[in-house]
Amino acid sequence: MPGSYETLDETVLSPRLALIALPGPVIDEVIGGGNKAFLELTGVGYPAEWPAEDRHVLGLRKRQISEGDDYRWLLRAVVTRSHPTMVGRVGFHGPPDAHGIVEIGYRIDSAFRRRGFGFECAARLIEAAERLQAVTAVRASIAPENEPSLRIAKRLGFRRIGEQMDEIDGLELVFERKAEATPGRAI
Repeated sequence: MPGSYETLDETVLSPRLALIALPGPVIDEVIGGGNKAFLELTGVGYPAEWPAEDRHVLGLRKRQISEGDDYRWLLRAVVTRSHPTMVGRVGFHGPPDAHGIVEIGYRIDSAFRRRGFGFECAARLIEAAERLQAVTAVRASIAPENEPSLRIAKRLGFRRIGEQMDEIDGLELVFERKAEATPGRAI
């Protein structure tokens, strides 16, 4: 149902981070090894190893955008605000489905872990999504051995609802939280 839902802002701010949505042409340029459009959009460069680490995700998001998904639901650069640096990625796997469910994913680069960036970017993007009537629940799929993400899911109020076998990532535990009531939103 491309285009038939409310959407997120291009940039979502938290106290320390800017979560900047990456449109198709920027993703396309990153896949090709370029960085001019990315630098113009975010104000920072990206880590040299990033495109290779996330080539599958970059290609998937590019395809989703070309098929009509609004890029603001997808891939975002996580950039620190005080000393602008890209520290990771966050986004949803797509816009809300027919039941109003979105699935969040994020990755903080190893040099920037254990500083609370994962929790902060996930919490803020979830909060922004839950303000929209279209979102009824948020899901997260986490590898059983990913203790930091399991702790973040617990802190954010996710409940385990099952497990799945991902063709790339292997076994994942599936968590969900219902959208919280916010001002102007009827649940």
